[in-house]
Amino acid sequence: MAKRLARRVERGIAVRRADGRQRERRVRDAARDGPTRVPFRVANLGEILRHLVRLYPGPLAGLNEIVTNSADAYREARSDGGTIFVRLRRKPRFELLVEDFSQGMPRSDLAELPQNVASSHKRELDDPTVVGSKGIGVFGALALGARADITSRHASARDTWRLHLAYDHLDQGAELELVEKGGLALPGTRVVVHDIPATTQRVLTVPRIVRYLAEQKREALRAALYRVVVIDEDKKEQTEVRPVVFRGEPLGLHEVRTPQGTITFDLFVHPAPADSRVEVVGRGGNRILADLASLEPFRTGAWASGQVEGTVTYLRLEPTTGRNGIFQDRTYYPQLVHAVRSYEVDVRAALARQRDEAARKLAGKINEALRRIYKQVVAELPPDVAFAARTPVAHPKGEELEGAAESEAVPGVGQLNEDGEGRPGGEGSSTAIDRAQPGRARARWRSYPTWYPDPTMSPDAPRSRFVEAAGAIYLNTQHPDYLVAKAERNRDDARPLLLYQLGLLWKEYLLATDPFADAARQTDDLVGLITRSQRYLPSRI
Repeated sequence: MAKRLARRVERGIAVRRADGRQRERRVRDAARDGPTRVPFRVANLGEILRHLVRLYPGPLAGLNEIVTNSADAYREARSDGGTIFVRLRRKPRFELLVEDFSQGMPRSDLAELPQNVASSHKRELDDPTVVGSKGIGVFGALALGARADITSRHASARDTWRLHLAYDHLDQGAELELVEKGGLALPGTRVVVHDIPATTQRVLTVPRIVRYLAEQKREALRAALYRVVVIDEDKKEQTEVRPVVFRGEPLGLHEVRTPQGTITFDLFVHPAPADSRVEVVGRGGNRILADLASLEPFRTGAWASGQVEGTVTYLRLEPTTGRNGIFQDRTYYPQLVHAVRSYEVDVRAALARQRDEAARKLAGKINEALRRIYKQVVAELPPDVAFAARTPVAHPKGEELEGAAESEAVPGVGQLNEDGEGRPGGEGSSTAIDRAQPGRARARWRSYPTWYPDPTMSPDAPRSRFVEAAGAIYLNTQHPDYLVAKAERNRDDARPLLLYQLGLLWKEYLLATDPFADAARQTDDLVGLITRSQRYLPSRI
């Protein structure tokens, strides 16, 4: 018996081998006439559908998809300024609701949602304000929770229908039911998400939702295509989402025309690096990329400087599935790259202009602070204190001093204004007062010098140099110490640069007015002047 069974098994194996050889010969013969087509077959439908859910990068992206569907419903109904409500409920269980009051969906359209995955009638709409086109928006709700209900009532019907979706049973389809009690009182669509994980609940707070939608829907909200209101039903509080406002110097609207449409730049520039990014906006004012610098061609240069923010709008761009990037096709994406690179020349010029203007303003603030500190330190020193930088110079309106004027003219002495205060040095000169000479003379103290940045000095040259004939200090902007002070300054605060120049001010004056003093005395005088100056430092610049 066993032998007969073994022989049957061997014959079956031999037959299968022969059939396999025959199939291979038939395929080989058919291939000689041309390529054969192998059809796709979905082995696990449920897993494929769950993969579509996982394309959304997070719960807020899933929420954005639901809000986008509601926005599209208003746009298809030609309803301007319609309101989308986002509601949070924590009791008796955590739920998130998104509802709109557009024309709603008839039963047939609601029933076709599971039947038309990856197919959307919105592709045929010639309306740049309509965003959806991929046909997978029905899965956006399942990026937030394990179950979702889509309830809708069409404007031409009295019945309300509900579609139930479950993440774990997608292969079994969706359940469609007629809502006999508690239907929608007005036409529209409501999406309710259930079984939201605790980790996702911590993300779905009113401030985070408002901030995310304010950035994601900025352009649509600015254009008043619709409104979004977030409601905390437990606290009985509601917040309308307002578009985030760009800051900085506006460059104005700039348009680049392409064969397939117009690319619009609305940019703002800042003099100092910050957390500024340029966003890419597509159809319906929907943000499809948070940072232009995340694209390979723009990871360096002006777009990655943190000094440019705003939007680049191109309606032809397609977002990636899940709406977390740009689909880099062979037609529209190269046009975007070309337009951005062309406009970058103007952006760099604007940044350079702003940097120069900011540098001038900063130099003026530091100069004014140094002049004030110099005046206060000199004024508080007693007249009998030996202080070389306090050399008196003759002036007809000055204070009376013991001593007589010499014939030696002191260059770089500031002229006096009507209030008797000195202007920056380099604008005049006066005769010096010698206290050892008998007689009396009127005098003013040596004035504060003019500062000039000198980018031509080499990094290994001195930090500064005083030109007495011009009454000016030339600052070595290439010196490593200057670069460190400039780099370490806080945002909107130039105190490191002020302290650096303050030390150089006293050093240059001590060297200029008492060049033959020994090093120990000069060091002691310098420490004393810097110490006195600390009392008059501003809190910030």
